[in-house]
Amino acid sequence: MRRVFSDIFTILVLSVLLLFHSGKTKAQATDYTKLSSWVREIVMKENALKKSYSNKSTDDAGVTTQKRQSLRRGMSLCALVKTADGTEGVLAEYGAKAIDRIGNIIIADIPINQISPLSADDRVLRIESRRSNKLEMDTSMLIVGSNHLYAGNALQQAYTGKGVVVGVQDVGFDLTHPTFYSRDLSQYRIKSFWDQLSIDTLNSEMYVGRNYESQTDILQYAHSRDAFLLSHGTHTAGSAAGSGYNTDYRGIAYDSDICLVSNAVVDDIELIDSCDLYKYTYATDLLGFKYIFDYADRVGQPCVISFSEGSHEDLRGDDALFYEALETLSGEGRIIVASAGNAGHVYSTVKKPIGTKTAGSYASTEGNNVFATIESSSDVTIRIIIHTDAVVRDTIEFRSEDIFLATDSVMRDSLTTWRGDFAVTIRGYKSSLDESTMVFDLSYTAPEPLGLYVPAWFETESETAETRMRMIKGYFYNYRRDNPTGEAFCGYTIHSPSSAPSVISVGATVHRKGYTTVHGEYHTTIDDAKGERAFYSSIGPTLDERIKPDVMAPGSNIISSYSSYYLEHNPDARDLTDDVSHFGFNGRVYAWNANSGTSMSTPIVAGIIALWLEAKPDLTREEIIDALKATCSHPDESLAYPNIEYGYGLINAYAGLLYLLGLDVSLSADELSRHQPEGVSFILQNNRLTIETEESNFEGTLKVYTTAGKCVKAVSVNNNQKTIDLSLLSKNVYAVQLTTNKQQTTGSTLIRIK
Repeated sequence: MRRVFSDIFTILVLSVLLLFHSGKTKAQATDYTKLSSWVREIVMKENALKKSYSNKSTDDAGVTTQKRQSLRRGMSLCALVKTADGTEGVLAEYGAKAIDRIGNIIIADIPINQISPLSADDRVLRIESRRSNKLEMDTSMLIVGSNHLYAGNALQQAYTGKGVVVGVQDVGFDLTHPTFYSRDLSQYRIKSFWDQLSIDTLNSEMYVGRNYESQTDILQYAHSRDAFLLSHGTHTAGSAAGSGYNTDYRGIAYDSDICLVSNAVVDDIELIDSCDLYKYTYATDLLGFKYIFDYADRVGQPCVISFSEGSHEDLRGDDALFYEALETLSGEGRIIVASAGNAGHVYSTVKKPIGTKTAGSYASTEGNNVFATIESSSDVTIRIIIHTDAVVRDTIEFRSEDIFLATDSVMRDSLTTWRGDFAVTIRGYKSSLDESTMVFDLSYTAPEPLGLYVPAWFETESETAETRMRMIKGYFYNYRRDNPTGEAFCGYTIHSPSSAPSVISVGATVHRKGYTTVHGEYHTTIDDAKGERAFYSSIGPTLDERIKPDVMAPGSNIISSYSSYYLEHNPDARDLTDDVSHFGFNGRVYAWNANSGTSMSTPIVAGIIALWLEAKPDLTREEIIDALKATCSHPDESLAYPNIEYGYGLINAYAGLLYLLGLDVSLSADELSRHQPEGVSFILQNNRLTIETEESNFEGTLKVYTTAGKCVKAVSVNNNQKTIDLSLLSKNVYAVQLTTNKQQTTGSTLIRIK
């Protein structure tokens, strides 16, 4: 038996009360048009609870209405608020508090039961918030490798990140890992740390958790509260800025100062008290970004932030204020780098052009659920055909006209079979990107997972509409033995906030196939190590058709630091089988571990940008994009660049630095190579430059150039003459060109005379 009915959200509309206050008119009904979708759900739930409380004095557990309402009154939401005049005064009238502000956007703590009346105030333009992000790791646990692959020993002699702040907002930090000291252990490099999950909040000035500013306090605190559960941040921070201690696993900007924020994600949500759950949102993440940039401003240093978290883009406009705030935060010497996502292998999208009647594909659930978004340029029919057994095909169908006529533009359909109840809810709204486009969020719950045994075909039908169906939870697949191939493809999987125009979006490439674990086992991957896009690295474009990712970096087989506290409390964890080394330090056992994902490629790009910021402290995102456009290598020459798989291509730290210093303009290609020589080391000591090579018949010429392009030294070099006196040169950075009788050992590098 099937039932079709409108989903009724009972909203009690109060009579309009006109109150004269500060010359403003206030209405008491909720203005849902000002609320992002998640905030809207919170308010609807609050209104439903109010009605439930008014109908009974106690709940099923015997808790009184008065006590329940008291608990609700203690809950608040961290949200972004925009007001008509840009001021914060209206918030206090509703018991809300301004925590901070970014440009015209206020980050506010709003009592849950005051969101509704606040939204109805004429002075409030928008209230926006969203749940926390997910980590961008390759959950298939396939691969590991080395993060020093592209660090470049010669390049490090001139630029090491000194005088630059590398910020990392992540989870699972071991603050005691020796990689966060200088290589000789003489300096501790974590300068500031905010643990948003800390329960040490007595007299804390932070909105949530506590910050720690001195070396003593940071080392005494020792680890983020979630370090027993996770080690993600220890790994990413090590890739961006770790010294490597006494190993080759050195991060890129190993001389930089480090500022860390431990935020909340889906994986550590169990540590949050249920009463505080709504305080941890992407608005709280914005506070984290601002905390890092504020620290850099206080010490007068440029800053790059690495963020290896993300969530799906949406068409509801839930990121509108978020993106605006990110744009305001970014600027000269203030760069945010974020991971593109790990959904590049997912058949996520089905498109139907105008003139084609239907387009669709089979869908597989994540667990027993599917969540999909359908866009349409005009009226459309959305259909799900369920194979309940080998013979029976049953259909759940929605017409766009009916959806928008339903209460709150929400409809439900259910199908009862011998397998159980199949339930679908669909909500319609106008696209935040284009009001002429209709959008439908479809939520599907099945009694058992869809797929091989319970096939379900999702399609759109309309000869006059262009449609795009995107799978958010679950995925499409194209082939069933009893049905023609579907039209699903990979794309539109870039995650937010890397999809923001102001953020550098990073995808992942593969360069090494395997690694040897601490147990002596060699693990291989299914990727070919050809420097091409990793199968998981998300593919663009963004939902508004901008090209993303911006750039690629190694993301598979990346070895970096791992938390000793995670190792201690999870000795049988699956990811610890990817440890490549264990070692002791100050009485604890630490690890170097292999991980994969755009989580791993992102801090590598952040570290490279830190080197560029050392050379050019006022560097902007636009200048970085120019450098990427001019210097990135192209792993797939069959493609035009930029493109939705690689962006501008694989980052080249050295060529990009030459470009930003202007050396590629002031010197011709014949004078200065755009790559570093292989098998050659440059050792600068006491203003004497020594060339080390294993070539038996080594000979050539060496020229030294200023960054203005003037040659200030030219000598012949060979096996007997490998040391050059540079003591007459002034303190500065110089380009050194080595030209030999072999292409492999011909190239240039940068040195710094101190």
